[in-house]
Amino acid sequence: KEVTIVLRPGLYYADGPIILRHPGAQLVLQAGVHIVFASFASIRVDLGTLKVLGDDGFPVKLTPTDGFTEEFGDTSVENTTVWSGILFGPNANGTVLGGGNEYVGGSVLRHCKVISGGYADPANTASIYFDRTSV
Repeated sequence: KEVTIVLRPGLYYADGPIILRHPGAQLVLQAGVHIVFASFASIRVDLGTLKVLGDDGFPVKLTPTDGFTEEFGDTSVENTTVWSGILFGPNANGTVLGGGNEYVGGSVLRHCKVISGGYADPANTASIYFDRTSV
């Protein structure tokens, strides 16, 4: 069974990990999504697909909560300067490229700004396509 969750443009707060654990699971972050993460919160793709689909005018932003209360007022969220990042396991659906190395399917980070988000273990991860993404 396939399950797709789509986050539309807007501001979101993750106070814990977002985990994909099913091969048919898909999380899609549309252009203009901004997720602020508490410390130790993360996006973890054990199985399934993560599609971050920002564009030139509306990148997807994945950031810690640092400065969040100054920008949005008293929100009663934890103030943190780092979060645990995006983690892809070896069984995550990696990127599928076509004959000309163009993106065809699978996980992708396109027009994304990842700020102060953890680390990756390249020996234990799926291959992911980064397109105009800053980490």
